[in-house]
This record gives sequence, C-alpha cells and structure tokens, in this order.
Amino acid sequence: MEHKRYAIKKDDTLESIALEHKIDVEDLLNFHNANASITQQFFGSTIPIHINEIILPVHSEKKSQNLSDTINFEQKARYRCEQINTSKVDGKTVHFVEQKFQYLLLQSLENRIAHVKLEEHLYNFNPAVLNLSFEFISKTEFIKNNVLCSLSESNGRVQEVLNKNEIQSEWEKFRDEDFEKSKFIQKLQQTNTKAVEDLKGLGDKQFSVDYKLAEEEYRRNLFYFCCFDSFLVKKTENILPEDFPFMSTIVPPVIVPLEFKYDKISEENGILKLRKVGTVKLNPELVSEIEKKYDEIHKPNIKYSFTEYKLEFRTRIEYNTEEKIIETADVFIMEQIADNIDNTCEFHLKKLENYVPSEDEKYERAQI
Repeated sequence: MEHKRYAIKKDDTLESIALEHKIDVEDLLNFHNANASITQQFFGSTIPIHINEIILPVHSEKKSQNLSDTINFEQKARYRCEQINTSKVDGKTVHFVEQKFQYLLLQSLENRIAHVKLEEHLYNFNPAVLNLSFEFISKTEFIKNNVLCSLSESNGRVQEVLNKNEIQSEWEKFRDEDFEKSKFIQKLQQTNTKAVEDLKGLGDKQFSVDYKLAEEEYRRNLFYFCCFDSFLVKKTENILPEDFPFMSTIVPPVIVPLEFKYDKISEENGILKLRKVGTVKLNPELVSEIEKKYDEIHKPNIKYSFTEYKLEFRTRIEYNTEEKIIETADVFIMEQIADNIDNTCEFHLKKLENYVPSEDEKYERAQI
C-alpha cells in the first residue's frame, strides 16, 4: 500500500490525526510501525516527543465509515440558545432580530474532540422583509454547524475542523439541488443575477476545504465561544489574559482586538461560576480605519460625523466541574459609534436537563 509522511503539529494526538485522515487508530499505529525504522516505533498510544512525523497509508476508505465510533464522547448535552440583536441609529431602533437555536454537543476532553450539530433554528426579524433572506441563510447554518472538530490543548478552543470534506459536499449538494429553490434566491434572480452568482461564489469559498478562516469563524460563533474555552483544560487561577479578534458589526470587516481577563465568581456544589470581560485594544491606526469605514458605510445616511468608537463585551458562565460541561452562559456585547449608531447583542445559553443522547444519534454523528 502507498504511504505518505505527515508532519506532527502542535496539539496533535493519535486520535486527531486518525480522524483527520479517516484511519482507525489501531490501524494507524500498526501501519506506522510496519513502515518506520525501529527508532520511530510507537509503544503505547502517546506520540513520543522525539517523533516529528508519522507514516500514513494513502488509501483507507474501508475504515472511514466507522472511524468516529472509536471516540467515546464522555460529555453529551443539548442546549437551547436565544440571541437578540438590536441596531439603533440616532437613538431609534432600525433593526431587531431574535434567533433561537438548539444544538447537540458531544465532547471528549480526553481526546480533545467535539461534535456540534445545529438541530433547530428559529428567527424573527423587524422589519419582517428580512425574514426572507434569513430563510436562505438558515439553510447554510445547518450545513456549517454539523461539525467535527479538535480542541486546543492550550486554550480549549476549536483548533481544527476535521470533517471539511463532508461539509463541502453538503454545501455542493445544496448549491446544485436546492439553492435556486429558495424564495429569496428566486426573488433576487429577478432583479440581480450577479448577486445570485456572487452568493454561490461566497458559499464555494466559505465551505471549501481550503478556506483558511473556517476555524476562526467557528471560534467567533457565540455558542462555540461559550462552550470551548480555557476552563476546559486549565484551572481558573492558571488562565492568563487572552487575545480575541472581534469582527466589528458596525464597520465590517474591520477586526477589533480584545483582551479577555477571567475572574472566578464562586465555586460550590460542583458549579464553577466565571466572568470574562474584554478590554478593547485601540490605537490611532485602527481608529482611523474605523472612521474611514464609518464614513463609507454610515455617514451618507446618518449625516453626523464620526465621534468615538466604543465596545463592551462581557460573558458569564456556569461550568459543571464534575460533568465537565457548560450549564448556562450569558453574553452581552455593545458596539457603538457614540451617539450615532449602536449594535447590541444578548446571547443566553442553557443546557436541557431531560436529555441523554441515544446510540442512534451517536451513529448518525458517525456518518458526517
């Protein structure tokens, strides 16, 4: 059988390498040991510190279907989330969006692997005309949020999407079979065919296996932001301030750097309560970029000149230290160009108490 050499990356484990390349862990060990020198042998399931590459078989389709069954997901939960976004211009509400989500989360901290699946997505827009566009967006969210990912050993966040090929295939199936059946696309087709093609091109890019920002977009999603964090892999007192790239909702695609600091509120009866507060790291060059984008996007309608940029971002989390799973989370974000425009986001997450994932759903997860 043909083989190739794979360079070990930071935070790699045998399980994550096997998942990425669709190989059974035991087969991976046996194949490597059979094709490597004695000094490169594995004895046990841990990657020895002196090994910087591993030998992989090129073809392993036979085992790929049942590969995910090798992961024992110790943490299993369903969550319901509510997200409310409000936009105001000169103090008057111009947009109001309410979204509700239900997610399935299967997680193995031992293997640093998680599977997230969006099961329900409800939404309500004001003005109501925007509901039509979001009917289309929602369909792509279901494709994107059926994801198998590895988690970083250093900060617990999404490290790598392991099923990019499957996600890309689902997008291509939707694009070819159902894209033009969307009422939003049909209406857009009547007035702007170029915009329709642009949307297809954007989807091809964002769902491509080569899309470099895929992991970053998951980390910015508020569900992933709350569930996957440093408290999964570190004690609170050992968590240092961390940088977070916030994509502006007022002047996109400007990235505003934040520094998050963690504060333990309390820990009793197996529940750890944490607070995360972000501090904006502005500099003259960034403020100038924000002002330029404000003048381009908003000033023609608002008329008032740029004033001051403000951003408030805080999170409160309840983490079950015995079950090693999030119980509740609340996020508050307010971004402003002072007195001109402000966007507010409230996000609330709670674990459903009366649910245990079944073996059938575990099997369904294995097929992604």
